[in-house]
Amino acid sequence: DFPTPQAPKINVALLCDAGPDAATLEQLFKKLAAKSPAPPAPKLAVSRDKDVLILTIGNATPEMFAPAKARINTVPAYLAAMKSMRPDPALTLYADLEKIFATVNDGLAKSPAPPEVKQRVPATIAALGVTSLTQFAYAGGFDKKEWAEDAFVGIKGPRVGLLTLLDTPPISDDPLRLVPKDAVAFTVGKADLTKLLAEVRKI
Repeated sequence: DFPTPQAPKINVALLCDAGPDAATLEQLFKKLAAKSPAPPAPKLAVSRDKDVLILTIGNATPEMFAPAKARINTVPAYLAAMKSMRPDPALTLYADLEKIFATVNDGLAKSPAPPEVKQRVPATIAALGVTSLTQFAYAGGFDKKEWAEDAFVGIKGPRVGLLTLLDTPPISDDPLRLVPKDAVAFTVGKADLTKLLAEVRKI
């Protein structure tokens, strides 16, 4: 939130569906907070809504994140991204990039920055092409005895700027011949450095 440009406010909450242990965990967190109080600035608070433990930071309130509120699993964009993920992940991350860029633009518009800065920053971001990004999703989980990960990046419109670097053919199996048989992990990637230099010069 940007009630004042010089002092933006961040609202954060951590939610834990603790089931029957929710009440016990709530009391444990409150005892720890009483024993070792946090600095007043973060405004840490612990509350509970049935089986959901809610830790709020900043000006966030438990009512903003109560289980009765509409959840992200009802958002069409989130559901579409999750279709590309593994069905039963142990960890899931999701970011609505369009809302993030909108928040940045809102903060910039309300800031006391000089007009040329307010014009240059959005122009630079547009030149990078990142405003075409709509969402990011990640899921990691166990696949039998192994750990597997999936990632999804949503893009709208034609790829411009740095996003044109994504227009590369899939990686073949050839690099696998270079990986030692006893390797614990490896990473393979492709990059067109000539294309990257050309896009950087346009900014």
